Amino acid sequence: ISLSKNLESAGTQTTSIFESTLPRSALHIQKDFHEIALQRDKVLDQIRQQTGFEQFLLPKSISHLACAAESGPVVILNISNYGCDGLILLADLEGEVIHVPLKDFTLSGAQFLAKVLVSTTGTSGRAERLQGCREANLPPNELFSFILLELWIKIVKPILNAIAINSPTRNPGRIWWCSTGPLAFLPIHAAGLYCEGQPFGSKLSDYIISSYTPSLSALIEGHRQRPGPQTELQLLAVSQPSANGQPRIPGTQEEVKYIQQEANGKLHVLHLNEQNATPDNVRKVMRDCRWVHFACHGVQSSIPTESALLLAGSSLTLSDIMQLELPNADLAFLSACETATGSSELQDEAVHLTAGMLLAGYRSVIGTMWTIQDNDAPQVARDVYAHLLQTSPPDARQSAKALHLAVRNLQEEGKSFLRWVPFVHFGV
Repeated sequence: ISLSKNLESAGTQTTSIFESTLPRSALHIQKDFHEIALQRDKVLDQIRQQTGFEQFLLPKSISHLACAAESGPVVILNISNYGCDGLILLADLEGEVIHVPLKDFTLSGAQFLAKVLVSTTGTSGRAERLQGCREANLPPNELFSFILLELWIKIVKPILNAIAINSPTRNPGRIWWCSTGPLAFLPIHAAGLYCEGQPFGSKLSDYIISSYTPSLSALIEGHRQRPGPQTELQLLAVSQPSANGQPRIPGTQEEVKYIQQEANGKLHVLHLNEQNATPDNVRKVMRDCRWVHFACHGVQSSIPTESALLLAGSSLTLSDIMQLELPNADLAFLSACETATGSSELQDEAVHLTAGMLLAGYRSVIGTMWTIQDNDAPQVARDVYAHLLQTSPPDARQSAKALHLAVRNLQEEGKSFLRWVPFVHFGV
């Protein structure tokens, strides 16, 4: 560490030529730093000879990054002014990457779809929503179909073809999407052809279950086995119907009631409600619970770590959560609005609460891309936990499938795109 700090100070120490009573030449200073660099390289060589530290401070190899795909393909979607590409990692390709040029999709096209989506989901003002409808030249109720069809034809279907996923199935596997730029705002997981009367096999969810990851490293960490015994499985359920002057959402308490009913005899639920759900109380209990469920308001900030869940008296920011020691963190369900909404100011970064919970240590996280309906959230929560608690012991790695089934229930009930598309899964 001291050698690295000495090298980092190279730029400031050269001023000693003018400040010291015994000035030294720039050549002597360069020789000193050259010696420090050589010493640091020797120390690094010694460290890398130790078991488990062979790649210490070295770029990760493709074979190492391919570990992210141990449970299914991982697709990195890259987009720029030069074009759009899919880079696919598969565990059985020994570190090779499948390159899929997405020639029919452009940066301007992605930006347009993202703008139309924002206007359609109601996160913008009425005037902007109307303008988005005019630009797309479609009535509002067809905008979603247009967006999801574009994603299906120009991105998703070429990716599925490249990895030979050609047949729809009632028992789908898993795929992970790592999106960049404006693609991070688009619901890749919901891509498909949704015109009335379309057969089974016309949308992505007929083939495979989608999850997202902010990076390959986050997914590798999620797959890694944790040393030592796991604590007893407990779930912290936090309900906050109203906070910080936000409109009251009475469904939060019904949501926790459903969870308690499903957990009866299978899972210990600790419930913090309204005035008891303060940031301090929540932080204390989070340390002891492997699963956590928030039913409350959420807000996205342009300062990533200030995105927050609104609780009693104050807010619980992503920064607060990331400072906690959570060695047994496993599953987080953020049943709040806009917990997986990226920042338009920082498009190339995964900067929202859902991705942040992975960085805080949770393996699996369920979040929302925009405002969800108060009467949908309890149903989705009930269906997710009903599936998770079918097995003993419950396995958070089944949360993606549990959400897939819960969302399918909303679809089969004829709920609109606005009501089922926002639910997303991150992590393993």
